Amino acid sequence: MANLVQMFIGLCLLRTAPQDLPHSRILEILCLAAYASLSFLIGLMSVTTGFAIVAALVDTGMLFALAQGGLWVLDLRNRSTKLVTALAGSGALWQLASLPVVSMISDDAGADQATTFTQLGTLFYLAMILWAIAIIGHILRHAFGLKFFYALGIAVLYIYTSMRVGSALFVAAQA
Repeated sequence: MANLVQMFIGLCLLRTAPQDLPHSRILEILCLAAYASLSFLIGLMSVTTGFAIVAALVDTGMLFALAQGGLWVLDLRNRSTKLVTALAGSGALWQLASLPVVSMISDDAGADQATTFTQLGTLFYLAMILWAIAIIGHILRHAFGLKFFYALGIAVLYIYTSMRVGSALFVAAQA
């Protein structure tokens, strides 16, 4: 178990590749469940339980669609299990690391003026997003066999789309 956690930490530190993970459908499902659960917890910090469930399912579905769609286009579907496991497992670790930062930001969400603490949290969150882009780009580079620059471009598009969908769900929850 500790070896698996070290592999996911290695992915987040851009030191290991998705192909280094074991090929296991059970691990893939566990990583997807952990990713969805942490998405739900993060969603609870800003929306109701129902919308947090929807946001977590949509977020997890988008992650799965990125993996499956990219592999389908490149005709590399045999890499599906390891890619989904890598994206979901590293994503779950990233979400776990971002929980305190999201908490910093969401504590003052209703305030008229952002405090220095909230502004600092926002800067940390921006750094975390850049880190997430690097992680996803690193994983996609290995899984899709692309140059890092192209994989980063796909990662930026994915993060941007994910954030836009998430903000649309947030606006819907506030209405």
